[in-house]
Amino acid sequence: MRSDGLGRCFDTMYANAEMLRAETAKACGAVNRMMKRAMSRAFEQWQERAETLGAQQARLEGACQRLLHQKLTAAFNTWCQYARQHKGTQALARRVAARMRSDGLGRCFDTMYAKAEMLRAETAKACGAVNRMMKRAMSRA
Repeated sequence: MRSDGLGRCFDTMYANAEMLRAETAKACGAVNRMMKRAMSRAFEQWQERAETLGAQQARLEGACQRLLHQKLTAAFNTWCQYARQHKGTQALARRVAARMRSDGLGRCFDTMYAKAEMLRAETAKACGAVNRMMKRAMSRA
């Protein structure tokens, strides 16, 4: 009899342990599913945020590139405008110089310039001679 009651006791205990194990497994599964759902939601939110930030970064990079190219284009256009003006000014200066060379007035300026250079050279020689004479006179005194 003892073994029969003890056997039923073990059977009951085993059945209870199996039932407890099954309930524990169900509870653990439910907790795992809840944790995985929360983690899945968090991962999806992170992905959405990463995509949003990536799109924002791409827009900012595009805006920076447009701004940079806009500044470069403006600088190039300014340079082209300056070059056109400078080219026109040089052409005008060449035409004026050619006219002056071929003109009597140009020959007159050439003659005046040559005479001025000659006068400057003679003045420098005379000043040098006067300075030497003054220094000789001073050294004798």
